[in-house]
Amino acid sequence: MIVAPDGFIIEANGPFVGANNDASITQFMLNIEADLFKLLIPGDFILVDRGFRDVVDPLKSKGYNVLMPHYLKQASQYTTEQANESRLVTKFRWTVEAKNGHLKTKYKIFNNCISVKLLPLIPDLFRIACALENVFAKPLIFESNYNTMEIERMRESFDKENSLLKKLTNDQILETRSARIWGKVDHKSLPEFPRLDYDDLRSLTHGSYQIKILDHMLLSNKALMVPLN
Repeated sequence: MIVAPDGFIIEANGPFVGANNDASITQFMLNIEADLFKLLIPGDFILVDRGFRDVVDPLKSKGYNVLMPHYLKQASQYTTEQANESRLVTKFRWTVEAKNGHLKTKYKIFNNCISVKLLPLIPDLFRIACALENVFAKPLIFESNYNTMEIERMRESFDKENSLLKKLTNDQILETRSARIWGKVDHKSLPEFPRLDYDDLRSLTHGSYQIKILDHMLLSNKALMVPLN
């Protein structure tokens, strides 16, 4: 399923045998010149996750700009530039995961085991579901002053130095973190910690998703833990 940045479903292909991964499916579609690639032109941007890494070069050879989160090779940690590039890709391709979730929630047939007798109908049923989603669902992202400001903030922050990483490195905290003592903290032990309202948190996270799952995170981590000197 190919999804535009605002959540509009451009194309849906399949089904494919479960043994095929994202890269092999995309390579197959390239080989047969699937309808999807008739909609794209050289210079278009394609945002993918790491599961597509084996097909990045073939896509680039067709003239497409392919953006994918970095993955660690020999290094133990991303550089600031790599981390920021990965965050930007993830920030803009979350609509694919969201649409997958919406389709499975609204059309239960795609979230359960499907009878073999229905397999010949699945391609048409799925495309119909995608068409209904395009017609009746609200855009996941829409133009607004807030979104425009957030885009500008992300651009401005992209090349900023990671001051926290610099401090952790200079204080040798990263090298000794496994041997450090951890303890509980609360508002009394950190009196100078700034009070943040909803707008502050939304600005820090460049969106509201993390805020929406905050209750779940707090329940999963009953106490916030920080290293004590």
